Parts: sequence; structure tokens; C-alpha cells
Amino acid sequence: MELYISSAILAEVQDVIGRPQIRAKFQQLTDDVVAEFVARIERIAVRVDEVGTGITLARDPKDEPYLNLAADCQADYLVSRDRDLLEGAASIAETITNLRIVDPVAFLAAIRAQFGSDV
Repeated sequence: MELYISSAILAEVQDVIGRPQIRAKFQQLTDDVVAEFVARIERIAVRVDEVGTGITLARDPKDEPYLNLAADCQADYLVSRDRDLLEGAASIAETITNLRIVDPVAFLAAIRAQFGSDV
């Protein structure tokens, strides 16, 4: 199993976890913790910088980079808490047939079912 990331997605992750309201809610997100998190992602993920733009999502165009990366990489899972992605999963599956859009809890359950409870 591989984790895929693009420059656009990594930039958004850094933006979101750097927002004052997020930092206020999760005070453990210090600059050092965020920097280590991003560095860890960059070490373990497969970086894809040439991502297509064939998938559009009228409901929330900001989610298109995630869907296009998933489509380009033929991903099995897109893990998100984003309501637009989760609620639109059935219609998205008509375009990206092998992709399952799940929240983190459902993803861990699927991985445990596939690889055992040690995960």
C-alpha cells in the first residue's frame, strides 16, 4: 500500500494545519510538530507533481486535486473527513470505479480486515 501526495495537496495540508483556528483547537500543533509531520509525509509518500485535471466536482472544486490524484494513481482509497467527498462518494464512484472514499475510522477498519488486527 502506498501513500500518494502532490505539491498542491501538501500545500493545502500545510495551510490548513497552520490556520489560527486549527492551532487554537489543537494546541499540540506547534510549528515543530507540523514541520516534522510534513517532513514525514515527504519521506514516506510517493510524490506526483504532474496531476491531471480530468475529474471535476461542481459541488466543491477545491476537492478536485484529491480526486485527480486518486484517479491518476489508480488509488483504492481516498481517506478524508470532507463531507463533500464522503457524501458524493457514490456519484464519484461512477467516474473513478475502483476508488473508495472513506473516513479515517472506516479506512482503519478496512485495513484491519485486509491485513489483520495488528495494524
